[in-house]
Amino acid sequence: MRKTDSMDAISFNKLLYVICAVIVVVTIAVSAYFVLSLDAKSKEMSMNKYISSTNNKKIEALATLEAKYHSMNDIEQRLGEYLPQGKETSELIRGLESLAVEQGIGFKAYTVDDNKTTNATVANGDIQVKKIDNYYVLPIKIELDGSFVKINEMMKSIEGYNRLIEVKQVDYEKSMDTRSDDVTASLKLNVYLKQ
Repeated sequence: MRKTDSMDAISFNKLLYVICAVIVVVTIAVSAYFVLSLDAKSKEMSMNKYISSTNNKKIEALATLEAKYHSMNDIEQRLGEYLPQGKETSELIRGLESLAVEQGIGFKAYTVDDNKTTNATVANGDIQVKKIDNYYVLPIKIELDGSFVKINEMMKSIEGYNRLIEVKQVDYEKSMDTRSDDVTASLKLNVYLKQ
């Protein structure tokens, strides 16, 4: 019986080796599956983080573009205030006349399009404008009487005026009275309009 008992022990040992081998193989297979699965999940998470980061950058860029768009609308609205319609030019010349009166300066005359001089009273009616590039421009020449200092103050007031006006040229003519600082000033202006 000893021989069979020893066979049974050998068979039992072989069986134990086989079971251990199966357990080791199953453990390795399960570990490999989880390692590969975790690697795939890690790559997926990295891709999701990259996509999320990219989307956040796009959202920030869109927010910046939206702010610029609103800013451009504000600028366009302000330009609309600074660029009167062509039919408002009489009102604009009256406004320049009022600026002169506020500064204590005599508003002698104005010339439109350098071809027709009109007295200081502004008449209603159409005034010709010129199209230069994409803008409509009303060239005006105004003549003022007053002290040199007050005329310069008037020029500063024109800079702050609520219309887009470009001072192209200023000519001064000294009064014949040498004791006075009075001058006659001729200002060439470009008033920008929208049509």
